[in-house]
Amino acid sequence: MSSDPALLLPEIRAPGQAQAGQAADFQRDLGRYWRHVRREGVLPVTQTGWVYKSAFKAALAAMNEPPDAPADESSHGRAFFIRRALRALGTLAYTEPGALDAVGDAAFLGLPLGARIRMLFEVWRDGGMWHELDRIETPHTPYPPESDAPPELGRARATALALLAAGAGGAGRWIGFESYANLVRRIEPGFLLRRKANERQYPGFGNSFYNPLARTPYFGMNNAFGMSFEVRDPEQGWTLVERQMLARMVAGPLRWMGLVTVGWDGDPRAQVGHSDAAGFSALCLTPVGAWLLGLGPEPEFIEGGGRVVTQPNFTILAMDPVSDAILIDLDHFAEPKGGDRAAIYELTRQSVYRGQRAGWSASRIAAFLEARQGAPIPPNVRRSLDEWQQQHDRVVFVRKAQLLQYADEAARSGAVDTLGLARLTPLGPRFDLLASDAPFEDSVDALREAGWMPLVSAAGIDDHADIARLSPDGSIVLKQAVPSLHALAELELVAAPENGSWALSAARVRNAMSRGIQVEQALASLANLADQPLPVGIIDLIRGWSSFYGEGSLRDMAVLTLANAEVLEHALADPEFSKLLQAIPGALHPIALVERRHISALRELLIARGVALTSPRVETKP
Repeated sequence: MSSDPALLLPEIRAPGQAQAGQAADFQRDLGRYWRHVRREGVLPVTQTGWVYKSAFKAALAAMNEPPDAPADESSHGRAFFIRRALRALGTLAYTEPGALDAVGDAAFLGLPLGARIRMLFEVWRDGGMWHELDRIETPHTPYPPESDAPPELGRARATALALLAAGAGGAGRWIGFESYANLVRRIEPGFLLRRKANERQYPGFGNSFYNPLARTPYFGMNNAFGMSFEVRDPEQGWTLVERQMLARMVAGPLRWMGLVTVGWDGDPRAQVGHSDAAGFSALCLTPVGAWLLGLGPEPEFIEGGGRVVTQPNFTILAMDPVSDAILIDLDHFAEPKGGDRAAIYELTRQSVYRGQRAGWSASRIAAFLEARQGAPIPPNVRRSLDEWQQQHDRVVFVRKAQLLQYADEAARSGAVDTLGLARLTPLGPRFDLLASDAPFEDSVDALREAGWMPLVSAAGIDDHADIARLSPDGSIVLKQAVPSLHALAELELVAAPENGSWALSAARVRNAMSRGIQVEQALASLANLADQPLPVGIIDLIRGWSSFYGEGSLRDMAVLTLANAEVLEHALADPEFSKLLQAIPGALHPIALVERRHISALRELLIARGVALTSPRVETKP
């Protein structure tokens, strides 16, 4: 269609008022909305399918919406579109009825800007995430807000977009909206509601005695949407239904996503940014719109070059064109404070505490900020991060085990004073077991209120990643005052405590190998603990130690000879015998090995079981 000059609509003068769609701004609001939901935990939704008003107001504030914006989601088309889009993109999902949650790390928000713009456009164009027809002002059978539109609406959009591309001709050409609507009506009058050549062909024709609209596509039984419209004059149906749908499509998704600019003459207050109302008279494609409709090249999107500046007053400025991926990371450990072209954050003890629970240690936060601003952060900020780190990880809850770990006796005393001895069972100088009937979250909250800020371990696979710094000489410095039990278990495979710190130990490595642990497994565990790649010298050293058992061993053994294979089989199946005996695979005789230190125990056990020992009672062979 776009190649047919006969479809090209005449260019008109630019209107007095215009409202341009900004694709980059819309993508930024998608990120703001998603990050807000992640911070809040869930987004509550009523049984009717709308976000609760209080929660919706908070979401609008996160997107820097003006104070006069509608506080009801049903009246704020743009915000409702954002929520629906995030669900369609797989970044929001219902974790339970009435509770929307941020999913994963929002891989979509980390994509290049152009890819995100195209992906969102295609999700809207081809899918059922949005129902323009349900938003027209003509009274009609409504769709529930959380329901998907029928696929027929996607096909209608495709037709309408093809004719828009043909009529608009390219970016920057102003065309009249009525001219565009008339073009669609002339070329594809049934693009939305299929029209029959004979009114008797409509499924609802039998009801036409009672309802004349049953002879038209505006009757619910006669269209793919199952929607009935209060259209008194079928001749006016196009204006009241199809034209309105086109207007909602242009003023809504196409403008919000940055594909078109709409314009009008008259009162500049006639248009509101959140609205998809049809109060405009002209439109033109933006460079983004021309690109997505096949009329121009992809625009050059500027992104990823913004600076992140940390100030001595603990304020962080993230200045455009900073990427959403960086803002997602900042959200982990800093409090958002608004901002438009420069996102403003604040570092607080509470925000850093939240970040630590998400795996952001003080050193990781500092490294992130310094890498983004290309210079060291202010010394007072760095000192505070380290102090908060030490305060936060002095008490650790291991959730699944109901276990508390302490950095020192002072931390344990503080926990005991807060929780009471009745809730705690001592397991050692740095461990307590929380009583099974003591509410876990209540205990955590009690410690927080007392100022201890306990870390809560989920006992996950990566809870202990990047907590150790290795030196080439084999010394190890832990960055956590209270490493998790999982971290300690992995560290003890290859290292031993030494002068208040840790050091690689040949004895520990050899002991691990003797218990069947593979050297590559031990190296992988150590690499997971380390905050940097393992030095080559450390890898060679551990592999050298492990070869102690891998190449061979010399032990003083004895040989037990039994009467027949059946007796040996029963002996090896007996738990008391099996821990003393070592079978010889492929042996031609019923014999087994036993270490010399176990000979006396074996002799007593044989006598107790009624085995007659002959001379020599135990043949020993070195």
